[in-house]
Amino acid sequence: MNYIQTHALQDMVQYKGWIKSEEKQSLLSVCDVYILPSYFGGLPMSILEAMMHGKSIVSTCVGVPEVVIPNYNG
Repeated sequence: MNYIQTHALQDMVQYKGWIKSEEKQSLLSVCDVYILPSYFGGLPMSILEAMMHGKSIVSTCVGVPEVVIPNYNG
């Protein structure tokens, strides 16, 4: 979040952190890009949910190289 403020990106970027499931569908329907900076774990369900909404994905390589293909859907 400090990066967003330091680089004056508040008008373009929103950091939501953990959200409740009720809010998830609403946010996925209005976002342009889904970002998941995870460094451990398997295939995150949130990546699949973002793909179902047709969103571009930006993520680390943990658990996603088989699903998120650079310059295609991520």
